[in-house]
Amino acid sequence: MGASGGGSGGAGARRDACTRRAAGSAARAARGVQAAAAPGGQRRAAAAHGFGQATAPRGARATGRRQGGHLTAERAALTPLERAGKNCSTRPRPSAGGASIPAHLGHSYLDLHAHSTDASDDAGGTVEGYLKWIVARRRKGYRIDGFVLTEHRQFDPGLDYGTLAAQYGVTVLRGAEVETDAGHVLVYGIDARFTRAFDLADVALPYAEVFRAAREFGGFAVGAHAGRPRIGIAEHVAQRGISLEHVEALEQLNGGSSVAENARAAALASAHGLGGIGGSDAHFVNAIGRCLTAFRRPVTSIEALVEELRAGEYHALRVEETLPQAVHAGESGNAW
Repeated sequence: MGASGGGSGGAGARRDACTRRAAGSAARAARGVQAAAAPGGQRRAAAAHGFGQATAPRGARATGRRQGGHLTAERAALTPLERAGKNCSTRPRPSAGGASIPAHLGHSYLDLHAHSTDASDDAGGTVEGYLKWIVARRRKGYRIDGFVLTEHRQFDPGLDYGTLAAQYGVTVLRGAEVETDAGHVLVYGIDARFTRAFDLADVALPYAEVFRAAREFGGFAVGAHAGRPRIGIAEHVAQRGISLEHVEALEQLNGGSSVAENARAAALASAHGLGGIGGSDAHFVNAIGRCLTAFRRPVTSIEALVEELRAGEYHALRVEETLPQAVHAGESGNAW
């Protein structure tokens, strides 16, 4: 009886703690709303206490969607307290660090789509800001092993983030996001042959040729945010009958796309037997790592990334699915 009573008391204490955490999160969310409504000078002062986060572009604010991520309709309908409590479990939380995550759920978790102030003119997040954010997320139990910078319409082979990445223990790799006549494409494993074959600044590169050349030159290409209008391939397949002959994978989970757009991308990938990756499409610090790709083996170099993508043993997931309690509860819905 004593043991039973102690267990009940422990569960009650955990529920109380959960409620307090939810209330605290709700209070922080309310302060965030107040800060967003404050005059520009006050917002800048508030931002100075974070990780250098910038406000979204004016166009993104006007549509109610923050670049690199958004609230789903279901979560937007909840109060801040309900949203905070929704992810709060009464189960004891295993220690952070990923050791408790079964190996079959993935050895490496990488965000395959990110932009920085170093090379993307619409980005507000710095590489070091991303690294600091990831370290902070890890302390809360999330698994984010690294990310790939896919800057818009360019690839500078001279940029090297190895030393900075090593300071934070985070993998930083580099690719590019190019624009084609049938949507945007993420390219990994770019070398001089690829940059000689294509002018990356061109906003209407031949879609099929980009995919074909990426593989021929030892890399790998993925259709970016495939479910979005105009800049995703799904619309071009539906309206223009674009062939997917050379396409091997699509970005089916994008942090800046809507639920419907991601569902459209996933349906297209499934219908054509294509792989599906996850990427945050981060342009600002607090978006990095929201959507990830899980790999069976360690991925710490661009060569290893290309090898794993070509092997096809990966899946897309949201960062919440890497939490120890989600894994132990069997909530990581993507199986190999």
